[in-house]
Amino acid sequence: MNAVSGLIRSALGALALAALLAAPIGCAEVDENGELVGETAEALSAPFLSASSVNFGTVTRGTASTLSVKLSNNGCARASGITLAVPPDPYRTARSPVTDLGIDATSDAMQITFAPTAAGTYSNTLVVTYTDASDPTGKVFTLNIPVTGAGK
Repeated sequence: MNAVSGLIRSALGALALAALLAAPIGCAEVDENGELVGETAEALSAPFLSASSVNFGTVTRGTASTLSVKLSNNGCARASGITLAVPPDPYRTARSPVTDLGIDATSDAMQITFAPTAAGTYSNTLVVTYTDASDPTGKVFTLNIPVTGAGK
């Protein structure tokens, strides 16, 4: 009986330590069964798309440079209804993203083109919106991808 009691105390101690470590940063809402609840559970069960920023460097006026951007879903749900809003000229898209992306998946490359017509620095944002395929409320998530380039 002592061995079982000690094992139970060790497990409870480990859970208490985990709760103490996570509680100050606000990321451990757990019910009496040890299940995540509240905003924590919602955040961890949602799709989470990511992509790196896009930097075209310096491009000569009157020419164009095209780069690829891939989306990754690092969340715990399928992303659906994916749309891409490309900033105005001198940026444009040659190939739009997929409209659906599974868990732990990476999309095919989206082609973004930068074609400056004047000298100067151009900074803007590609905006990707998507929903959780399993969420009937249709909550929309947004991913902002910084995009920069300079015309010379």
